[in-house]
Amino acid sequence: MEFGTGALQAVHDPPPGAPGVAPGQTPETVAGFLAPRDKAFRDHLAALVSDGTAFVHHGLDDGARAWCFTGKVLGLTPVLRVRPATQAEGALLQRLDAALHLKTETRRAAARAESAPLAVLESDAAGRVTWMNAAARRLFGPIALRSDLPAASPLPQTHHAAKADQTVWLRISDTDSPAAPFRLTYAEVMDSTVRAEQALEGFMATLAETFAHLESALAVFDHDRQLSLFNPALSDLFGLDAATLALRPSFREFLDALRRNRMIPEPQDFPAWRARLIEAATAQSPATFQEDWSLPSGQILRVTARPHPRGAIAFVFDDISQTVTLERRFRAELEQGQAILDHLGEGVAVFDSSGRLVFGNPALDRLLETPGFDGTLAELVAVGASVLGGAEQWSAFRSFALAADRAKTWDAVLPGGDGPPLILRGTALPDGSTLLSILVRGAQAHPWAEASRMPDMRVG
Repeated sequence: MEFGTGALQAVHDPPPGAPGVAPGQTPETVAGFLAPRDKAFRDHLAALVSDGTAFVHHGLDDGARAWCFTGKVLGLTPVLRVRPATQAEGALLQRLDAALHLKTETRRAAARAESAPLAVLESDAAGRVTWMNAAARRLFGPIALRSDLPAASPLPQTHHAAKADQTVWLRISDTDSPAAPFRLTYAEVMDSTVRAEQALEGFMATLAETFAHLESALAVFDHDRQLSLFNPALSDLFGLDAATLALRPSFREFLDALRRNRMIPEPQDFPAWRARLIEAATAQSPATFQEDWSLPSGQILRVTARPHPRGAIAFVFDDISQTVTLERRFRAELEQGQAILDHLGEGVAVFDSSGRLVFGNPALDRLLETPGFDGTLAELVAVGASVLGGAEQWSAFRSFALAADRAKTWDAVLPGGDGPPLILRGTALPDGSTLLSILVRGAQAHPWAEASRMPDMRVG
C-alpha cells in the first residue's frame, strides 16, 4: 500500500486479518487502526510520510495479534507493508509489551507510595534503610542507610526525630517475610491519639479521686454495658471485691453478683426483673430512673440511673434505711398527734402567717356549726362572731394572729349567748403560725382556763 496523494493506495491486497487497512485512508487513520496504544508506530509513520524515513516496527493490534510494519520510500512514494509477525517475533513482542506494562505499573506504584501520607521505609536484610517515601523523610529526617528505627511493636513507641528535639509517638508495624530480601516498615504518627488517651486517663483518674470521697456508691457502665468506673463505696456497700470490679464485669454479671450477696430484692422471676431494670435504666429519656430496693436484710437502697446520650449509663446507690426509718417514725408521730387533736373536746385551728387554715379538728366544726370548715382566718372570724358572738373578741384575735410583733399568748372570753361562756386562746408558734383554741369555761376545761384565773385575762 502506498501514500501517493496523502491517502492510502492499495498496491496489493493486505494480508488476511490486517486491522483497518483500506484504500483512501490517511496515515493518521491507519496509525489509529493499526496500533492505537503504540505511540512509536505513530511517530514512525509520520516521519515516513513527511521525511521519507524508513522503519521496521513490530506492534500489536486491539486483539493482541502481532504484526510487522515496514515503511520505506519507493521512488517518491512512501510505501507501508504489513505482514503477520513470525512466532518468534510475536513471543518477543508479548514479552516486551508485558515489560512495558510492568514498568508503567511500577512507576505508578512508586508514585502512590511516594505520595502516601503514611511513612513507609524499606530496609535490607542487615537492617539498613534503603528507601523511604516523602512522609518518612519528613518524619525521620535525612536517615541514610542507618538501622536506628524502633523495633516493630503493636504498641505505640517513642522515637526522636533527627531534625527536632521532640518526642513523637509512633505505631510501628512491618511486613517482614523470610521469602522477601527486604522489609517494609510503616510508621504512623499517634501524637493526637496518645494525647487524647493521656487526657482521658487523667480525667478518669480525677473522677475516680473525686468520687472516692462520696458516701453514695457509684457505678458507670459504658455503651457496651461494661463497668468502666466505680468508687470504693460500691465495694463497701455491696460487699464486692474491688479486684473483681476492676475486671470490668458486664451489667448482667454485676446484677448476678449482687443477687449472690442478697443485695437486691427477691423477685419471683429474676430474669424478667433484670430485663425490666436494664430496659428502664437504659431508655433514652430525659427523665432520671429511680427505684427503691427493699433488701431481705431490711436495708433499703435508693437506685438512681441516668442514661448518657452516647450509650453510657451511671448508677448511684444510696442507703436510705435511716432516712426511711425517720420518715416512718415522723409520719407515725404526726398521725398520733392528729388522732389526739381529733379527739379533743376543745376546738383547735392552726393558721399560717398569711391567714390560711392549716388544720382544724372536728370539735371546731361542731362549735362553728360548719361541718368540714376549710376557710381563711377572715372567714373563721366572721363565722365565729355570727355563731358564737363576741365580734370584738374575734376581731382582736385576728389582729393578734396577723401582727408582726406579738406576745406569745392571747386570751379572751366570749359571752356564750344562751350557753356557757367560751374561752379563746391564741398561741404564737415558732414558724409564724397561730394556734387557736376554743373551749367551754368550766370544770371540764384545762387548768389555765379555770374561773380563778379569769381576772388575769385581757381583751385586745
